[in-house]
Amino acid sequence: MNRRDALALLTSLPAVGSIARADVKPHSVIVITCPGAVSKETAAHIMKAAKKIWPNHQCAVLSDGMTLQVLDEAP
Repeated sequence: MNRRDALALLTSLPAVGSIARADVKPHSVIVITCPGAVSKETAAHIMKAAKKIWPNHQCAVLSDGMTLQVLDEAP
């Protein structure tokens, strides 16, 4: 899949309003946020599409204002 195919796929997904470029590293986790409610079926479709673009990365779909934070332990 080339960049044009990936962009076409992402823009065809429901509730995707914009796309920004990010430097995805080998151990990056892809987090996709949606402003409204997302059904289990839609979340599964989004994750399946993301796996086609980033096959070796973990993916999370968050909706309804959910946020994800990862905190490092204090030294």
